[in-house]
Amino acid sequence: MSVPARYDRVSRVLQWLSAPLVLVLLVIGWLMVDMPLGIMRFDTVNLHKSLGVLLLLFTLMRLLHRWLSRGLCLLLAGHISAV
Repeated sequence: MSVPARYDRVSRVLQWLSAPLVLVLLVIGWLMVDMPLGIMRFDTVNLHKSLGVLLLLFTLMRLLHRWLSRGLCLLLAGHISAV
C-alpha cells in the first residue's frame, strides 16, 4: 500500500491563510449589511474590499504554485520534454 501524497508546505500555508480569510470576509459582509450609512460602514466596506483583494492574490498564488509545481513534477517524471 502506498503512502498518500501530501501537499507541500507552500500549498498548506496558502490554504491556511485563505480559509480564515474567507470566514472573516463572510462575517464582515454579514455585519456590513445592517450598518447604517456613515463613516463606519464606509470603513467596513473598504476593509472588506481590501481583504477580498488579498484573498484574490492568495488564490492566484495558489494556482500559480500548483501550475508550476505540477509542471515541474511532470518534467521530472519524464512525461513532458524540456524545451
